[in-house]
Amino acid sequence: MTRTTGEIIRDARKKKRMTQQDLAAIMGVNRSQIAHWENDYSKIRKSTMDKIYDALGDALDFDELETAQELGGLLAMLESMYDSVTQKIIDHVLYFEIKSASETYLLE
Repeated sequence: MTRTTGEIIRDARKKKRMTQQDLAAIMGVNRSQIAHWENDYSKIRKSTMDKIYDALGDALDFDELETAQELGGLLAMLESMYDSVTQKIIDHVLYFEIKSASETYLLE
């Protein structure tokens, strides 16, 4: 099974025997931001990913990381599509419920 981007970063950091605080200091961010990335709570920008590459370098599995990022992007796209379709279904159901209720009211 493919690991997430966060899992790959966490494993590389630990392989380098760095704490989240160590990595945060090198990158110029808060430790909590490192935790967010490692737990896949927030998306990582390209410029930030470059800093992670610089900090963790040879400890990172670049091929696996690239695959994880591609899969993460696909998942985000699918979630967005799902949300859009779900909202359209809800809108249609509400429309027909309102239409039905107004027709019933007019017939009374």
